[in-house]
Amino acid sequence: MGLFDFLKDWKPKIKPEWKKQGFVDEDEFLEENFSPKAIKLIKEADEEKRTGSYIYQYFANPSLKTPLEHLVAHDAVVKGKTMPEMIGEPTGYLEDGKPFTVHGFWSQTTQFALDG
Repeated sequence: MGLFDFLKDWKPKIKPEWKKQGFVDEDEFLEENFSPKAIKLIKEADEEKRTGSYIYQYFANPSLKTPLEHLVAHDAVVKGKTMPEMIGEPTGYLEDGKPFTVHGFWSQTTQFALDG
């Protein structure tokens, strides 16, 4: 069974008045068919797609050799259209030439994930 197989049998609630008017108000449809958490997730994903702005969170490698600037930046959150600059000097390069550091990295996330 696939992750989204349950959606094959899902039948959204359609009010009779929606059929009469020939359209559905998006907010009203969401409220009728989804939980508040799901609505928040849908709206945040729509905003990211519409604006092209994403959320990035920094994760530092918690070791004794990790420079302080990485530890201070741990859990920092930045919103932008491109991934933020790498913190500190690169410790190596990927096959495509992009630099990386073993001390920490930026990861794309969502507001929904940050809120827990």
